[in-house]
Amino acid sequence: MDLCHLWISEPADDRAQHRDVSTLASISVSSYKEEHPPQHLTDGNPDTYWQSDGPQPHYVNVEFPQRMTLTKVSIYVDLGKDESYTPREINVKAGNSLYDLQDLQRFDIGEGTGWQEFVLFEDEETMKPLSAFVVQISVLENFQHGKDTHIRGLKFWAPCSNADPFNPKMPSFSTLEFQM
Repeated sequence: MDLCHLWISEPADDRAQHRDVSTLASISVSSYKEEHPPQHLTDGNPDTYWQSDGPQPHYVNVEFPQRMTLTKVSIYVDLGKDESYTPREINVKAGNSLYDLQDLQRFDIGEGTGWQEFVLFEDEETMKPLSAFVVQISVLENFQHGKDTHIRGLKFWAPCSNADPFNPKMPSFSTLEFQM
C-alpha cells in the first residue's frame, strides 16, 4: 500500500486524532460552470460537484485565516458518473500566500468512486506534516484526456488540539464539540 494514498469509502472518521478544517478556509477556483460552483466542494453532498470551465490546469485555492498544520486531504471523485471529467493526476502546492506557492507532492488518482485520502508532508524524508496558510490543488490531467473536471468533495484534515486554534492562550475545552 502506498503510504501517501489510499482509497476509503468515507473520509477518515478518527475525530480523536484529526478534525476537518475545510470550513475554516476561503476557497477560490480557476473557473467554474454557474450551475456547479466551488461551494459544492465542501457541501458534504456527493451528488453535487464543482465543474471547471476552461483550459487545464484547473486549480482549487484553499486559504486559511492562520497557518494550519495539515496532515491529509480527502477528495471525492466518481469515475462512473463523471468519466472524462474525473481527475487523474493532481499536484499539491503550499505556501504563505498565493504568490509564494511551492510544489509539494504529486498524486495519481485511481479509478473508482469515493473518497481518496492523501497524506500531506512538508518534508517527506522526516514525515513532517504540512504547515501553511494556503494550499493549492491543481488538476493536471483527467481520465480519457478530458478537458473540464468534476470534484464532488474536498476535506482538509488537521491534528486535533485541545486548545482553541484561534486563541492559544485560552484554556482547553472539555467536549469534542468545542474543541473543533
